[in-house]
Amino acid sequence: MQCNPAFNVTELDSPITEYALGIMAHKDGDYYPSGTAIIISKFMAITAKHVILDFYYRLDKKSMDNPAGNLAGTFNLQVFQILNNGKTGRVWNVTKLWLCNFTDIAVLMLIPVSKEALDYRWSIPILDLIPPEIGERVFCFGYRKPKITKNGNTIEWIVDPITSTVSVKCLHHEKRDSCRLSFPCFQIDARFDGAMSGGPVFNDSGKLCGIICSNLPPTSDEEEHVSYVTSLWPLMALEIDINRKGHPKGIHYPILELVQDNFVRAVGWEKIKLIKDKDGHITNMVLRQKVWKVRLTE
Repeated sequence: MQCNPAFNVTELDSPITEYALGIMAHKDGDYYPSGTAIIISKFMAITAKHVILDFYYRLDKKSMDNPAGNLAGTFNLQVFQILNNGKTGRVWNVTKLWLCNFTDIAVLMLIPVSKEALDYRWSIPILDLIPPEIGERVFCFGYRKPKITKNGNTIEWIVDPITSTVSVKCLHHEKRDSCRLSFPCFQIDARFDGAMSGGPVFNDSGKLCGIICSNLPPTSDEEEHVSYVTSLWPLMALEIDINRKGHPKGIHYPILELVQDNFVRAVGWEKIKLIKDKDGHITNMVLRQKVWKVRLTE
C-alpha cells in the first residue's frame, strides 16, 4: 500500500508513549536529552547505537569502551517514560548496555528509580524480524528536539512527539554500502528531526519492524526525504548476559535465545540461523527468506 508521507504531532496520551522512551544523560547536575528508545521486554529496551556513542563523544570526548555490557562513561544514562494517558512520567536508570558491532542497535538494561515502578505492568510490543516489503506502509515515532529544564530538585522534560507515516521505498537486506550503512536496513521517505534516532518503526499489523537510523533532508522542494530504518533481525545474534530465572548467571547468549524462550516476543525468528565456528563463537547469521546474510566477525 503506497501512502503520501505524513509528519504529525502525536498526543502524549497516545499508547505509543508508553512503549517509546526519551533518552538523557546526567552529568555534574546537568541533563542532556537526545534520542528515542523502545521497550522490547521487561527491563529491556533498544535504541540506535549511534545515539549512545554520541553521548560518549559529547560528554567524555572519546569512543565508548563497552566490556561485557558495562557502562564506562563519567555520566549516567536514564530514560523517561510517559504513563497514565500522558499525565505522569517515570524515570529508569540504564544499568548495562550492549552495542551491536554489526548493526546500528544498542540494548539497554533498565532499573526503576522509584520503588513504585517495580509494580509496573509492562506493555511490550511484538517484534517482526522479517523486513517489510517495498510499498508497505510503516509508522515511525520519535521524540524530536527534546529539552530539559531544572527548577530546584524538579526537572521538566519538554518534547515534541512525532509520528511519520510513509511507504517502504527500497530494501537493503545485507547492507546499503560498505561504509555508512553497512548493515541490513530499508529506505523510506520519512522526515526525521533531531533526537528521533532509535525510535520505533511499526508495520501495518502493529508489530515493531525496525528503528529509526538516519535522514538525508531534501535540498529542494521537488525532492523527497531519503531516510533509513535499521532492520531488527541482525539483533538476534548479539550476545548479552542478563540474569534469567532458571538459567546460570554470568553466561552470555544470543538474543535469539530470549525470543525462543518468549522473554522477547517476536515473529519470524524460525527463519534465522546463527552460524558458529568450531569453538562455538557466532561468526555470521542467515535470514532464510532469500538467504540474506550478515557477517559478524572478520
